[in-house]
Amino acid sequence: MSLNPLPEFLELKNPHSIWEALVRRPRDFKELRFHTEPHGIWRKIAEAAREKKIPVRDLPAPKQKHPAQSKGAGKQERTGHAVALVRPR
Repeated sequence: MSLNPLPEFLELKNPHSIWEALVRRPRDFKELRFHTEPHGIWRKIAEAAREKKIPVRDLPAPKQKHPAQSKGAGKQERTGHAVALVRPR
């Protein structure tokens, strides 16, 4: 039996988790990626990341699936606002 190695970086998407990691271990961040212009708590997170010299990148918004291609036609999928890449501990 072989153990799977830990990934090099975890993808955090919850703003509260990202904020706690930013406050407690900013050196473990690789970067912060935004799909839309940050506002509210996300703006606060982006500003704090920049102050700590963590790269903040803008990414294109995720492509929406054609309704006929998605499993629950008519259902709206929730997309993430941002992703933080953080080293696991």
